[in-house]
Amino acid sequence: MENRRNKMQSTLKIKNIVLIGQFEQANFDKYFFIKNSIAKEEEIDNTSSFDILLGTILFTKKYSIGVNNGNQIIITDLIPESNRDIISDIAIKIINAGNFTNFIALGINFHWFLEDESKSFENISKKYFYNEKSNLISNFFDSDNSTLGIYASTNFEDSRLKLEAKPVIATEIIDGELINCRGYNFIFNFHFDISKDEGKEKIIHHFNNYNKYEIQTQNIISLYK
Repeated sequence: MENRRNKMQSTLKIKNIVLIGQFEQANFDKYFFIKNSIAKEEEIDNTSSFDILLGTILFTKKYSIGVNNGNQIIITDLIPESNRDIISDIAIKIINAGNFTNFIALGINFHWFLEDESKSFENISKKYFYNEKSNLISNFFDSDNSTLGIYASTNFEDSRLKLEAKPVIATEIIDGELINCRGYNFIFNFHFDISKDEGKEKIIHHFNNYNKYEIQTQNIISLYK
């Protein structure tokens, strides 16, 4: 196992896209994904399932696609730190293939995990999130055992960016050993409300700008390195 680190390390743990609307669950059979060049038959893992009642979950080595209860499609990059736009390309293919006109919302999500093994939660909290001008923090959360986080939201491009950062303990397998990693989880959600008169061209436009949203998370995370 590697030596203890002495500076903040960042890892992109989750990268996914969520489409919200009303879909015919029966449309998302194995043939749908093959016919529309979303996945080749030989790429589809045998753990995949296409069930009208229970929902669809398609696995490949690089990504997964889940369709839940006919109202939510989740496209997840299974290699999130790779520098690619595979899930945005898949989202565009699904939209073009399905003749969907009843989307109500979509989200582009990134979860970054930051850790510094040389410092405690309490010290990291104090360094990055303590605000002595806040009566709440200075009067009630100024003890040695306090941990802090943030919630913030703002408009970014065509989305509403919602950011939550909080301390967590993540369990990972490192060199065959189960390790508890203490750090901060930064959850970025770029939310888009889709109006009834908004065509699929506008939705596809959001995914064509996918890189802008990922770069914005990198810009924010870089403040903590």
